[in-house]
Amino acid sequence: MVAKFYENLEKENSLGKIINQNSSIISLRTALKGHISEIFNGHIDEEFMKKRYKLAFVHAKVGLEPVYECFPRLTQCLFLNCTTDSV
Repeated sequence: MVAKFYENLEKENSLGKIINQNSSIISLRTALKGHISEIFNGHIDEEFMKKRYKLAFVHAKVGLEPVYECFPRLTQCLFLNCTTDSV
């Protein structure tokens, strides 16, 4: 699921450029796997929220569009591939 998500993002030149200038697909995949696990473990506290604010700040700093631009892609990957791909 995570691999497919980033595979789709890389197809858009502007997003691929942002990714390649600021990080790597490998580190982003690892981060997203952790993010997904934290979302679904059901424990939302102050530390959880701090991580989300930090993530939003970094996204804004590198020029990434608001998260709602990518969220539909992530949910599509989640719901279409959850029975065949692992996180």
